[in-house]
Amino acid sequence: MGAEAVLQDPRFETIKPNFAFALHNLPGLPLGQVLIRPGTFNCASRGMIVKLSGTTAHAAQPETGQSSAAAMSDCIQKFPTLPPGTVPSDETAFATVVGAQLGKKAFGTAPGEAEIWATLRSEKDATMAKLTQYVEQMVHDAAAKNGLTVTIAYQDVFPATVNSVEAVKQIQEVVDDAALSVPEKPLRWSEDLGRITASCEGALFAIGAGTDRPDLHNPDYDFPDALILPAKDIFLGLIASYLN
Repeated sequence: MGAEAVLQDPRFETIKPNFAFALHNLPGLPLGQVLIRPGTFNCASRGMIVKLSGTTAHAAQPETGQSSAAAMSDCIQKFPTLPPGTVPSDETAFATVVGAQLGKKAFGTAPGEAEIWATLRSEKDATMAKLTQYVEQMVHDAAAKNGLTVTIAYQDVFPATVNSVEAVKQIQEVVDDAALSVPEKPLRWSEDLGRITASCEGALFAIGAGTDRPDLHNPDYDFPDALILPAKDIFLGLIASYLN
């Protein structure tokens, strides 16, 4: 979350790097195993906030208002389902509804307002543009069908994290072959290192936290301190490689 602030800091120009590296621990991967691939390593993502606005009415006469319930239900059902042709068939891209709110707990009032919160994800930034355009059009169509106005905003916007071939090669040279693994597809979660690697060569890699550890963001997750030393050794190896 801090990459944008780093890039905007005027002092960044004085230390603008040639290479940038970062790691993320990954439960489900054997402890210390390193996951790395050239090209997209993490998906692009953006948080979408949809506000549907109609007019409230007495619950005994809902037809006298413009309820947002039908449009909200329509959008929630359609968000996860993308029609063929929206994105390339060989690329991961999808929308996840993470929350919604309709009206208030007032049993005498039919709702006028609704909000939907969703996360859009794609392997490539160009695909994210197409995905965003499709979802926005779908929302506007649902609003128009039900006589509503709509506003759309975004937060937590992250570009795809793209690993350069040279940076990946450097990591492969300092990590033992037995500890290396190359995934076929990019990881679905997103990271803001992509903002930095857009301005220099670099790579993000994952290091296994153990196959029996709860997933990230699980309330039972606990970072394994055993990763600190091997992770340190990788970064020191990269520094020594470039200094030499």
